[in-house]
Amino acid sequence: MINWIAGRSEMSQRFRALFSEHDAGGFTPYENPHAYKKFNPINHIVNWSQPMSIIHGELDYRVPDIQGIGAFIALQRRGIPSRML
Repeated sequence: MINWIAGRSEMSQRFRALFSEHDAGGFTPYENPHAYKKFNPINHIVNWSQPMSIIHGELDYRVPDIQGIGAFIALQRRGIPSRML
């Protein structure tokens, strides 16, 4: 949901920060592929415009660290002020 909000400037500018800390709803991509596709960050990066700080660690069991790195690289390539921790 955070990626969806971040991709809509009319919504993301209303917040000082967006913070994502939730699992994918208790189902796997095989059980509910539509939900995974709908909220996949790659579908929303084109609309990101707000500065972002990505905090990601290799011990996060929900998301491989390469996905956090990929989001950071996408932000950098789009010229969006961003940091990665």
